[in-house]
Amino acid sequence: MRVARKRTILGTLGAGLVLVGVLSGCSPREAASWSPPTQREVAAALEGLTFRDFADTSYRQFLLRTPQTVTEWGLAEALGVRDDRLDDLSDAAVRETWRIAQAILTSLREFRSENLSAEDQILYATCDSYWTAAVERFDPTFPDYAADGAPDGALERLARRFLDVQQLATDDDVRDYLACLRQAGRQIDQITARLRRDAARGVVPPVEVLGQVLAHLAPLRITETFSPSPYLPERIVAGHHPFQTAFRNRLIEITDRVDRVARVAYLAESFDLLVEDVIPAYERLAKRVSEVAGRAVLAAGSLRHTPGGDRAYARRLHDASGVDVDPLEAHRLGREAVAELRAALAEAERVASLEGSMRDAVSDAAAMQSPAIDRWLSGAENATNRVVGQLPQSQLRIVTAEGTVRYIPPTPETAEGATLVVPALEGEVPVEVGDALLREAFPGLHVLLSTWRESRQPSVLAWPVPIGWTEGWRLYALRLADEVGLADGDPAFAVRRLSGELRQALALVVDTGIHALDWSLDDVTMYCTPEMSPEEAAALASEVINGPGRAAAASLALAEILALREAVQQAQGSVFDEGAFHDWLLALGAVSFSVARQALQTGP
Repeated sequence: MRVARKRTILGTLGAGLVLVGVLSGCSPREAASWSPPTQREVAAALEGLTFRDFADTSYRQFLLRTPQTVTEWGLAEALGVRDDRLDDLSDAAVRETWRIAQAILTSLREFRSENLSAEDQILYATCDSYWTAAVERFDPTFPDYAADGAPDGALERLARRFLDVQQLATDDDVRDYLACLRQAGRQIDQITARLRRDAARGVVPPVEVLGQVLAHLAPLRITETFSPSPYLPERIVAGHHPFQTAFRNRLIEITDRVDRVARVAYLAESFDLLVEDVIPAYERLAKRVSEVAGRAVLAAGSLRHTPGGDRAYARRLHDASGVDVDPLEAHRLGREAVAELRAALAEAERVASLEGSMRDAVSDAAAMQSPAIDRWLSGAENATNRVVGQLPQSQLRIVTAEGTVRYIPPTPETAEGATLVVPALEGEVPVEVGDALLREAFPGLHVLLSTWRESRQPSVLAWPVPIGWTEGWRLYALRLADEVGLADGDPAFAVRRLSGELRQALALVVDTGIHALDWSLDDVTMYCTPEMSPEEAAALASEVINGPGRAAAASLALAEILALREAVQQAQGSVFDEGAFHDWLLALGAVSFSVARQALQTGP
């Protein structure tokens, strides 16, 4: 009945759909404008290249195998494509991507590292590490969950493509969006098929993960709630599906760039696709997940219970953190960090004359104020310049929006468009916002990512946004802020900084505890007391189970940054130059920390 109703409504839009096709010069049901390169095409693109050209071109070619990464990282223009494709998660496509990674790694190793310059040897080590990981990660037998609740999981990435609609600014953007929506049902079915194949070979997600997947799917498989939209002619009925709601609201915001007839046609097509393709695909996936959950026996969330789980966790821990460390050793390091931070936090609370729990301390400190945002950022930039010699040259654009402070790095190649999103404030800046500005702007992510994007390094060093570097640098930025005096006059700053580091160290212990030592929720709750309530400990455990390795990244990366700094400081003694050290570290680009340690042989 609902499909028939929708067809009746769409029948009134025939002229509009035809008009949009005429205006755009193509059918409104056009396919994606490009295809990922095949293995043969990649081989042809790499034939006869010098080492540096090979390193750059191989990475760019491989990125095109994962179109959603291209879109998420803002790389479409740099790579000469449109944002109108989703990843192909079919078994055949994954196998071809795996074979491409194998071929690139083989070709890379035909270059003789010992004949390269010191700079190119670092690049070679980075490429070797990257392609080794890619070969393992895309191996069809790699034990990973087809569906989970992690931010980098297939389901979350797909939903973000259709919910994060701020990138829709032009008619071309809208058409790219619809092209991806046409592919969404296929990708969801590919996830369902892989879930079935994985279960057949014994790779079954834990009950906790399956529960998160069902919760994620609940609002995306609605079919009942429809209401007339007051914004459109003829009271066109539109679904209240989250994708449709976000899309409709964004079209209203860009009425000056997309005309009325086109908006009507676009909304009608998106409605059509949701009802006919996307929602049924989500229903099929939900049914399959429910069937798997009904047979699942894993109450615990450890990845090690899956076939090859120990290997999978070691790889995910390394990929997330960039640190070459055994999970058990990482657990030991985490426990040491927790003990040290608990003692340091107690001393900081004493010095600041704060009493009560950590949450009370942060709450009390929130009443303190900092200078206004414009003067605040200028002061933070000047202070950062005392410990970082070469600051980014790209202009930092300030945009006001609801929500928390967040940083959007500049576009690769042009290094333009670095954006800091801040909440609307009147007058002074609360300290929690000020702390966020330190993490995201100066001396935080803007310094890190914009420096990489502005560099003339090959794309494999300039484009990635690795979790370990970004999360570890956020923690390190607060340490730098304290060193250069940005926290002067705020006795609670050390409490907040140490509280954040302690939370990440606890996450490292819990991540490795669950996946390497088979910890239970009781183990997590007991260890995280008194810093976390039982509810907070359960939320952390859920995060860790859904995204193995991610929560451990920040603390491991911070420890590596501090270890590199200490090694250089000890080697240089009294002539140690903090600014020169940071310039050297940032100039390395997105290398793993094991490669950064190798770079110490030539030194800053």
